[in-house]
Amino acid sequence: MIALISLVVAAELSGTVSDAQGNPLAGVMIYAYDSAFRYALAQSRTGGDWSFTGLPAGRYRLRAYPDDDSFPVPNAVERFYPDTWSFCDADVWVLEEESKEEDINFVLPDGGVLTGQVLDPEGSPVVDAWVVCSGQSDRSLATGGISVTDAGGHFSVVGLDSEEGSPEPYACQVYADGYPDQYLGPAYATEDAITFDLEIGQTSDTGSWSLLPGISVAGTIYGPDGPLSSGAVYVYSSSQVMGVPIAEDGSYIADGLPPGDVVAWAVVDGYGATYYPDADRPGERVPVPDEGAEAAGVDLFLPLESSLDIQLIGEGNLEEISVLLYNSTYTVGKGDGADAEGHVRIGQLHPGDYTLQIYGAEAGFVDGSYADSAGTPVVVHVEGETALQVELVPGG
Repeated sequence: MIALISLVVAAELSGTVSDAQGNPLAGVMIYAYDSAFRYALAQSRTGGDWSFTGLPAGRYRLRAYPDDDSFPVPNAVERFYPDTWSFCDADVWVLEEESKEEDINFVLPDGGVLTGQVLDPEGSPVVDAWVVCSGQSDRSLATGGISVTDAGGHFSVVGLDSEEGSPEPYACQVYADGYPDQYLGPAYATEDAITFDLEIGQTSDTGSWSLLPGISVAGTIYGPDGPLSSGAVYVYSSSQVMGVPIAEDGSYIADGLPPGDVVAWAVVDGYGATYYPDADRPGERVPVPDEGAEAAGVDLFLPLESSLDIQLIGEGNLEEISVLLYNSTYTVGKGDGADAEGHVRIGQLHPGDYTLQIYGAEAGFVDGSYADSAGTPVVVHVEGETALQVELVPGG
């Protein structure tokens, strides 16, 4: 969407926004859409008043959108003026260059409220968990709300939308430290989540829900001379990734991932980035299928890093160029941007064969592989500290 450009002589729109009880709402975003869906944006002030000045002549529809930055955080839902969810059903203002329309007053309906409680597997409250409820039908897909659990694990998500007299299904996802991201259900996938029917202006209690504990993955990170004492380990399982630090004794633990086939990799300064157990690319996986299981001994063995120092040669703004270095199976790529002198260093590599992709169009050079005169990509062997000069090809 493109913001509208103000003109010296142009139209004005103004009005107020309040909730269903007549309380003014501050911080509500007011959008003025033209026929091409370009928009101007205003925000309601302390008394709920808002205004646009400098609008080009044209046809406009208005939308009020309360969000978490509105004050107070309202249990109100968005609407196109005067009270419709649909852009096409909204009132239209046809503005000339000096038109001035006033008293356009939004009254936003009360939204629905979903309440509930989040518990740990032992039945104790989970504090400071984020609960995100989102609509699951075509009508409510773009609507939702967020709440954070209190000291008792309770949440209250406000401002959920539906048509009058027609409940909409909502699913609630929970993000809590030490637990996998999951839905109330309990479930890890949207299609397995329980949905809660909610009607605008009504409150529904979801009840109390115990979180799935997930799995734990632990091990030790080794270099050629023994355990490493810094860096990070990343653990993947069932579409979720967790990054954890490496302790001084080389150990790590990733606690709170969903069950599945685990992939782990480690990144440590001065060593090659390594996938379990000792490879430069994803390969071996550790199956951890059971809820609450602990997988110990997922150790990784890192070689000293190899690096490729690339000197790009050409006339132009070389800082606009970036490169990407692929391994031999194109399963892992590492890259960076060039400095003003055209120098790029790619480190944390394993010894091996690589191909280089160059992105130089922003600086006037051809995008493509580092290749020979016949256009065949050149295989670059990297071992230890390796240097490479690349003549850039000017683009048309």
